[in-house]
Amino acid sequence: MNTGGSKDRLAIVRFGVFEFNPRIGELRRRGFRVKFQGQPVQLLTLLLERPGEIVTREEMRARLWPEDTFVDFEHSLNTAIKKLRQTLGDSAAKPRFIETCARQGYRFIASIELMEPPQIPAATNHLTSGDGHSETENTTQASPAVESAAIEPVVVPVRRKTAWFLGIGILVLATLALFAVFHRRSHTSPSYPWKLTLLISGEDNPSDPAISPDGKMLAYVANAGERQKQIYVRRVAGGRKLKLTLQKNVREAEPVFSPDSERIAYTRVVAPLNLPEICITPALGGDITPVISAARYPAWSPDGSRLAFILERPGEPQELATATTEGGDLRILIAGDSIYPFLRYPSWSPDGRWIAVERSMGGASGEIWLVSSQGGSPQRLESTRSGVSEHHPVFTWDGKGVIYSSSRAGATDLWRHSIQDGEDEHLTQGPEPDEWPSVSRDGNVAFLNCDWKDQLFIRRLDTGVTLNILSHAPFLWAPAISPDGREIAFSRAEDNGLWRIWAVGTTAGAKAHPLSSGDAPQIYGRFSPDGKWITYFTWAPGASRIWRIPRLGGPPEPLTPGNEDAAYGDLSPDGRLLAFARTENQIARIAVIPVEGGPEKRLTDSPSTVPRWSPNGRWIAFSPDRGYEGGVFIIRPDGAGLRRLTPSGGWPVWFPDGKRIAFRTLRPDEIQQIEVVHLDSGKVEPWSGIEFSGDNYPFDFSRDGKLMAYTNGVILSSGIWLLHAPH
Repeated sequence: MNTGGSKDRLAIVRFGVFEFNPRIGELRRRGFRVKFQGQPVQLLTLLLERPGEIVTREEMRARLWPEDTFVDFEHSLNTAIKKLRQTLGDSAAKPRFIETCARQGYRFIASIELMEPPQIPAATNHLTSGDGHSETENTTQASPAVESAAIEPVVVPVRRKTAWFLGIGILVLATLALFAVFHRRSHTSPSYPWKLTLLISGEDNPSDPAISPDGKMLAYVANAGERQKQIYVRRVAGGRKLKLTLQKNVREAEPVFSPDSERIAYTRVVAPLNLPEICITPALGGDITPVISAARYPAWSPDGSRLAFILERPGEPQELATATTEGGDLRILIAGDSIYPFLRYPSWSPDGRWIAVERSMGGASGEIWLVSSQGGSPQRLESTRSGVSEHHPVFTWDGKGVIYSSSRAGATDLWRHSIQDGEDEHLTQGPEPDEWPSVSRDGNVAFLNCDWKDQLFIRRLDTGVTLNILSHAPFLWAPAISPDGREIAFSRAEDNGLWRIWAVGTTAGAKAHPLSSGDAPQIYGRFSPDGKWITYFTWAPGASRIWRIPRLGGPPEPLTPGNEDAAYGDLSPDGRLLAFARTENQIARIAVIPVEGGPEKRLTDSPSTVPRWSPNGRWIAFSPDRGYEGGVFIIRPDGAGLRRLTPSGGWPVWFPDGKRIAFRTLRPDEIQQIEVVHLDSGKVEPWSGIEFSGDNYPFDFSRDGKLMAYTNGVILSSGIWLLHAPH
């Protein structure tokens, strides 16, 4: 695109989650206006006039400073570029938008979309700026939620010049789309008074944001060396960051301010025990007081006298509990079970009566529940369709609502649920996940935005060569290799919250295609021994069911009754028996059932799940739960010969030789790793060569032992933003 250097001729430009209007120098992120002024505005305009081309430093100097201006040009330009990158959440080392061309200048490298703003009668909106002053905005442009969706964009790839115009037909379509958007999205589109400010971005991958109740301080977690994460604090208004503690060989997470903003409770994991514990320290650093062991996710009570948290005692289910800030008077409220084994992110209501908590079936799943702070049966906050994930609940300070992240509208955004009338307000919008909200008393919301995706890999076990088959956001999960080694079945999550079973070839450039369909989430695809079928289960709390579908496509057939809760099926090597986890009274146990019909046989009385048949069909490996601490067990198909192989770990997978089992464990920094146990000697050893980025990546081996399929995540960028509440 070449506009001849005239800002007046440049249309509204969309790139990533941003929209830039050079006519008025306005930048919006996901529809919200971002603080942006001065030289960074001019630089962005200049770069967008020539996307994909190098803009020299001399050209930038000519645009920013007249010839008779006395200025330290090199320092000033570097400062302006740095401010621009900070506003965009970009990185010089790993640029997404602005690339540094050594000794030459800079280049805008992201693809852009050009949109002509719709003509709407001028009106006046009163906005509240970040400093609390009232300002007036001319709204000749469409509202941000409408502007980005109503206009048919023309995609302009970088590194090529493209003439651009809008025909009469597109204008007509834009007008119709504009009308439709007003009617379709008016109930969820953010209102004008909300504003966004970028607080933290950079290469240290900030996460776990917590804003102080008085709204003045921000605590967060960032990289602090190899495999180390520590907590930092800084003023919301800006300034230098301060490392909260100076401990070594410690991983810190999940900071939260006390109600008076004077102290911070957080989770730390100390080598070599590698057990989480909750500590309290002054908000600006000082003496550290460990208060609760084997616990994480602290949350302060409104009066600051107690903490809610999740107990993670070895060998025990996770438990939501409270205790005094000295660690006494422990009260267990609810425990994880086979349906919801995982508990996360408690938040105390302002009146102290309720605790919101996330209950999860595992992986990306999450639901928001309310539990009385005195104990009792949990209550679901709201009910959405299966497959929608809801995370990170936090009460508003007036007690009238709960803010949380949800995938209910596609990408994971922030929502506010009104406790009084049950209505939900859509707070943020965009393709990248907005998570981990933290609320100050004045209603401002700090949150994490992280741009990431999953990747599916094939690894040759003889040479160690790894091939990236495909990438996708948000999730690729649980790959399985076909008996002939030519195809991989895997679970894929879509932006609308639905999960499907997909398949893709094991060679580079293979095109993935869906195999299953329907509204219920379908996960955990496994090939039958003859390669003609793929089994999977429909994922629903208390109502999962195992199905099979022809490998070449066709209608699904049920393998388990509709009145049972059955999941994680695996077929025996002869294809006659199905091993699976059946849940009764919220406890999952391993059972087998003939594929062609017949009585079911339970193999264990104690909790057990994720069964996998040995290659010779003589054993079934399993773990007590879907975590990483329960260990690996084996049992005969008739229920005899129960044997424990490892003290910890989970999700066992047999090697094709039948002599070893690989399984998943967690490093001290809670990153997944693979270990191997030898059945003859009981020796356990690490499996090297794969560096995972998270903790939820099942894997599989091919029948001939030559291939390994696995998924992994990659973080492209992350930043902490502040959503200013209207006043």
